[in-house]
Amino acid sequence: MPKAREAARTAIRLDDTVPEAHTALALVAENYDYDWPTAEREFLRAIQLDPSYATAHQWYAEFLSWQGRQAEALAESEKARQLDPLSLIIAVDYGSVLYRARRYDDAIAQYRVVLEMDPNSIHTCDLLRGAYVRKALFTEALDIVNRCIRPRSEQWASASDAITYAEWGQTAKADQALARFADDQTPMRLQIALASGRKEQSLALLQKLYVAHSPVITNLKVDPIFDPVRSDPRFQSLLQRLHFVE
Repeated sequence: MPKAREAARTAIRLDDTVPEAHTALALVAENYDYDWPTAEREFLRAIQLDPSYATAHQWYAEFLSWQGRQAEALAESEKARQLDPLSLIIAVDYGSVLYRARRYDDAIAQYRVVLEMDPNSIHTCDLLRGAYVRKALFTEALDIVNRCIRPRSEQWASASDAITYAEWGQTAKADQALARFADDQTPMRLQIALASGRKEQSLALLQKLYVAHSPVITNLKVDPIFDPVRSDPRFQSLLQRLHFVE
């Protein structure tokens, strides 16, 4: 990320009118530096330079969504979709903006549209599973795991099973699935800990991700998976360090 930041700054020094350079700098500012004012300034500069640049609208929509500015985020995401209606990633991100706005039915419908375009998108499958879980549609969530995720990644499927069963309150099945998950991916471990109600472990993993400048942290203010620890003073302190609250 520091190398990406320097490359973007060099590009801007060479030619300040290149929207892709401003968009790249904005992405580093938000995902690595958690520097929201710089990110917004650079996104707006990119859009000013080229209003038809779909990726700038897409990523600016993510920025707005992470800030909790959901109406603005949806408007920007819709602009991106209109500019590039065949883009899978823009379509997926529109579903994620809906999800963070807690419009779960709409998010489910959008993820299904994406899977009609690309049935092999394991990432979209897992996002759909998460939206089903928020609606307490656990059977549907597990069906997605078995039909879409497990044929492509048993590790990912085991983690998804563990998260889903934990959210469902089926502790024994969650533990069985967790035993099959041998990977040490911190973001996935965090989701499992949150779903299982392991508060201390969740907060410790969040701190680890914060120190590592993980982009997972950008979701902290709005993602419903963090609701179980949202009221904890340590979580609120982390929000302050990320400049999400004054």
